[in-house]
Amino acid sequence: AEKVSVVMLAPEKDQLLSQMIASETTNGSMSKYHSDLRNKYQSPGWLSETYLDWLDFLGRRLADVDSCDVYDYHGLTNQLNRVSNIQELRGIIENRYS
Repeated sequence: AEKVSVVMLAPEKDQLLSQMIASETTNGSMSKYHSDLRNKYQSPGWLSETYLDWLDFLGRRLADVDSCDVYDYHGLTNQLNRVSNIQELRGIIENRYS
């Protein structure tokens, strides 16, 4: 029997932005790549679509797996939260990035 664990690291949008700015800003400026990425993070729906595409891929890949534990980690509680399945995780992501 094949058992898989999935952990989705999906921090709040503001947390992602602040971490990127803190780590990728040099002398108050950011590379074009990171500036473009910051704009994508701030655009409505981009993060949600990115995560949901990944979950769709996982759902297809894990369709034949015997057992799958699914966890959400968003950083606020610094804990893994077990969810029942990938569909429930989709709902969490949709709410988080709406």
